[in-house]
Amino acid sequence: MDFLSNYGASPKFSLDIASRAIGLPGKFGISGVDVGQYYQDGRQEEIRQYCETDVIATSAMMLRVMHLTGELSTKGFRKSASAFLDFLSKSSEEKPHVQEFLKLLDFERFTGVISSLEENVGMSVISSNTNVTKFPGGMQQ
Repeated sequence: MDFLSNYGASPKFSLDIASRAIGLPGKFGISGVDVGQYYQDGRQEEIRQYCETDVIATSAMMLRVMHLTGELSTKGFRKSASAFLDFLSKSSEEKPHVQEFLKLLDFERFTGVISSLEENVGMSVISSNTNVTKFPGGMQQ
């Protein structure tokens, strides 16, 4: 998550907020503040499930970050997201918390990809062989 705050240059994002922004369910069930009490109460299985859903959300978040930074092409992201969701679907047969995660997942928002800026905000590219764009009502760079 440090990447999303530019390693401390801006306020940190919580996994919950960042997850919800891309269609993941975010935190559900217990939260980090509950873990100490759950441990004292001997509820280690619920802690394990909570941690596992955090790992799932972090993995999904990293797929999106890798796409945004160009480490994954759109095709690569879609293929990776599909494989990831297939894995979770198979895991959910034995893990109710994973089944709940998938039930709460906004599939279209998580897997949806804008293939160009023009589709996103109606920007027009001035030259196809440069990175120059015309910003709406703004300056040209």
